[in-house]
Amino acid sequence: GGTPFVENFRGFLERSRDVPEALSKKLGKVTAEFHNQLAGDSEWFFKPEVINHDDILTWENRVISRIRILNLPSSPLRSYIKNFNLYLGLKKIQIHQDYHLAQLLYTHSGDFLILDLEGEPGRSEKELLVKEPAIRDLGCMIRSFDYLVYSTLSTLGKDRVYKEATKNSRIVEWRSNVVKIFLSSYLRNVKQERVLGSSMDLDKLVVLALPWILEKTLYEVMYELRYRPHLLYIPLSGVRELIQKTHPMFQIIKHRF
Repeated sequence: GGTPFVENFRGFLERSRDVPEALSKKLGKVTAEFHNQLAGDSEWFFKPEVINHDDILTWENRVISRIRILNLPSSPLRSYIKNFNLYLGLKKIQIHQDYHLAQLLYTHSGDFLILDLEGEPGRSEKELLVKEPAIRDLGCMIRSFDYLVYSTLSTLGKDRVYKEATKNSRIVEWRSNVVKIFLSSYLRNVKQERVLGSSMDLDKLVVLALPWILEKTLYEVMYELRYRPHLLYIPLSGVRELIQKTHPMFQIIKHRF
């Protein structure tokens, strides 16, 4: 699923001005339709539920625990954790949990097929069945775009990748446009009240996605430490982007975070 995005990004680096607008719109629509289906059944396993204080505490503790295990600075990340409180009263549904570009197939007809619905690796059987906000899947996909960019730029050397990914205006433009188009298309096609629990604009969606981007990034740090230490610099750069507010999400939002 990442192949057409990689090809476009490489062309963009070679001075093309084309951003994968159609691809990002399609992926946003497919993701929204996926969530609409997951939340469309009245049977208890799929029926949307209202998010409560216990849910928020679970998510906060998950993130705080990972920060402590990894011995990362907590103060600059605290504002993201507090944003979980904005979910009180919104909806949680059955989600993919491990939603990224490698979990998709891109067809000859220009469609995306979603694969591997077994949930996030490393979770207990109970954790695999819990309902979470659909926006968590969006955060996972945004992290997948981040991986795509850093992996493509890896030939520059680890020391230069972060600077290029966050300071090169053309690369920042590509990253922010892809995410903005993806999220905007999602909002146009998702049944907001049923899936998300409220109608919302792009600014609100960005604010709600940020704590999940952090949560997924910390999961990736732990995963790469265990299985692929040569790629550890990618999620660590993701943490740095959140601390220094250089992630493309901050190019989208219209007010200060």
